Amino acid sequence: MTTFHYFAYGSNLLPHRLQRRCESARLVGVAEVRDYSLDFSKRSNDRSGKATIFKQNNAKVIGAIFEIKKTEQSTLDGHESLGSGYERDDNFEVMLTQAQQAVQCSTYIAPHEHRDYCLDPYDWYLGLVIAGARLHAFPEKSITRLKNQTFTPDPRLARQSRHEAIGILSEAGYPLKNILNDK
Repeated sequence: MTTFHYFAYGSNLLPHRLQRRCESARLVGVAEVRDYSLDFSKRSNDRSGKATIFKQNNAKVIGAIFEIKKTEQSTLDGHESLGSGYERDDNFEVMLTQAQQAVQCSTYIAPHEHRDYCLDPYDWYLGLVIAGARLHAFPEKSITRLKNQTFTPDPRLARQSRHEAIGILSEAGYPLKNILNDK
C-alpha cells in the first residue's frame, strides 16, 4: 500500500494545517467514532492541553479522514510526538458518515501517563480545531461544544507554532480573533 487513511480530530482537521505537514493529504470525508469522547488533556511540551480522544460509552467524536502517502507517515509521527506524547493506533475503525462505511484508519491517542486534566489549549490551537470543524460543516452542537471550551492565551507571543497557526488560520479564511469570538 502506498497510502494510509488518517483520522484527524484535533488541529489537523484543518487541511491547511495538515497539508503543511503532509503535502499529499487529501480529504476523504467526515467520519465519526462511537463510544469515544474528545478533550484537551494531552500534556504538551509548551505546557498547554492538546486534543486527544478516550473511550466513553454513549459518546461520539466527529473528525475527518484523510488519505496520505505512506512515505509521509514518519513526518506525521514526528509532529504528533509518537512515543513521547501520543501513541498511534493503525487499526482504528471509524464510520465515514456520508457513505455509512467503516474505514480502518491510523489515529493518535494520548496514553494516560501523558494526560493532565487541569490544562487548557492555547487560543491558537483551539482556533485550528474550531476552524477545521467549521470547514467540514460539523453539526452545530459539536462546534458549540468546541467554542465553549476554555482556553488560555499563549503567553509567548513570539512562539513559532503560534505564528504558524495564526498564518494558517488567516490563509484558510478563519482569522483567530473571529473564530474564537464568533458565538
